[in-house]
Amino acid sequence: MIKSVSYHDHLINFLSDPKACASYIQATWEEENPEVELMSLTLTNVLEALGKTNLTSEEMAQHQTKLTEIFDKKGVDVIYNLAEWLQVLGLELTVQVKEENTEETEEIEENTEILEEVMV
Repeated sequence: MIKSVSYHDHLINFLSDPKACASYIQATWEEENPEVELMSLTLTNVLEALGKTNLTSEEMAQHQTKLTEIFDKKGVDVIYNLAEWLQVLGLELTVQVKEENTEETEEIEENTEILEEVMV
């Protein structure tokens, strides 16, 4: 008989690597039309994955409460508080220049050349 692993357990195991957490958070931020609860759920999963090795159960509960408080705030305080929240888990909030997708750019250029040839 095939054993099944719950999606949540598999996700938390995958997120035990901080690099995976960073990618997971990044993917959530890049969603075009995210549900309101999506970022909160993402960060709760990150807390569960990284907190189990870095925090006591009491600290995890306090950190979850702080996350709820962060999302209840308005304005720029949210960003600063989120940055502090992530630091406890060994992560940091950063901004970087978005790199162009070179494959996509090359494909567009090739298609443009083909269209130009066809139109002439």
